[in-house]
Amino acid sequence: MHGLARLSATVGLALFTAGCGGSGTARDTPLTVDGITVRLNANPAAPSAAYFTVHGGSKATNLVEITSPDAERVEMHEMRMENGLMRMATLAQAPVPAKGTLVFAPGGNHAMLWGIRQPAIAAGKIHLVFHFTDGRQVEADAPVQRPGEVPAMGAMNMSAGNHEGH
Repeated sequence: MHGLARLSATVGLALFTAGCGGSGTARDTPLTVDGITVRLNANPAAPSAAYFTVHGGSKATNLVEITSPDAERVEMHEMRMENGLMRMATLAQAPVPAKGTLVFAPGGNHAMLWGIRQPAIAAGKIHLVFHFTDGRQVEADAPVQRPGEVPAMGAMNMSAGNHEGH
C-alpha cells in the first residue's frame, strides 16, 4: 500500500503542476514586433517608410493601426499587382496569424510616415505604437535610416502589453 500511496501522490503532484502551467502545457506566446526601421525620404516633404516584422502570439489578431507622437500621420499600405502594374493602396488592417508572422518590407506592405518631427530625426529614433484588434499594443523606438545609409545591425524586439504614454 505504501507504494500505491506514493504513486498516487506523484500522479496528483504531476497533474497539479501541469494545471499550474508546468511542463507539458501550452504556454501563452507573446505578440512581438522586431526588425523595425524607418527609412527617411531624401525629400523631407515626402513621406518616409517603416518596415518591421510582427510575430503572432498564441491567438490570431489583426494589425489595425500604427501611430507615432513623432509624426503627423502614419498609414499602412500594401503593394499589389493590378493590370500588370504594381499599385499601392491603403491597408485598413493586416492579419497576424497565431504563432505566424506578418512582414512589412520594401516592395510589399509598409507603413508611411508624414511630417516626422525634427527632434526625433536628430535623436535617430522614432517612437511607434502598433495597435491590434484584440486591444494589445506594442510600443518601440525605431532606428532612423537616413537616405543612402546602410541599415543598422541588430533588431529591436518589443512585446505586447498595455503601454500608456511613451
